[in-house]
Amino acid sequence: MKIWITLAVAITAVTGITAEGRCMMLGWKGGVAKDAVKWVKGNYVRSGNMGTLTYDWKNGSMTGAIGGNGKTFSGTWKQDGSKGGTFGFDEPSAGAETKGWWSGSGETKKNALMVKSCK
Repeated sequence: MKIWITLAVAITAVTGITAEGRCMMLGWKGGVAKDAVKWVKGNYVRSGNMGTLTYDWKNGSMTGAIGGNGKTFSGTWKQDGSKGGTFGFDEPSAGAETKGWWSGSGETKKNALMVKSCK
C-alpha cells in the first residue's frame, strides 16, 4: 500500500495532475487580443479520450476529443459574449509550451494559440 501511495504522489508531482485536473496557461492572438498575446489560467480535466479545459476569461471552456498520438486535444470552445468556435493543440509536457490554433465560429482563419503547464 505504501508503494502505491508513494507512486501516486510522485506522478502528481511530476505531471501536475490532481483530482481537480491539471493547471494550464492559455495564450492567444487574434480576437480581442489582436496582435498581442492574452494569457489566462485554465484547468484541464481528461477522462479517457475526452477532455475539458475551463479558463479564467468570460466563463470560457474548451471541450473535445483526444486523438492522434493520444495527446492531441481538439474540439469546440465557448465563452460569454461570443459564438465560440474550434481549436486544436498538443498537450504540453511539464515545463514545455506547445503551439496550436483557434478559430471563431464559421471562420476558416486559424489564430495562434499557445499552451503551457502552470508554474
